[in-house]
Amino acid sequence: MSGGLRVLLAKEEKQMRIGKIVLLVSVALFTKAYGEGVALFFGGGVVLLYLAVSYRLYCREVRLANELVRRK
Repeated sequence: MSGGLRVLLAKEEKQMRIGKIVLLVSVALFTKAYGEGVALFFGGGVVLLYLAVSYRLYCREVRLANELVRRK
């Protein structure tokens, strides 16, 4: 694995960890402020958004790996 790919993957992993923390904090704050029903609704939307972003990052990682294989 090239150095550039390692840096890119490390950056994306850091973004994923930050996303998980933001997700947990936002659901906790909404639960406290608006009750469980609204928090579950909001949390579900955030989870779907998080999954979409995760899938997009995964697809990018696969494309980069395929590109590296083609170059070698």
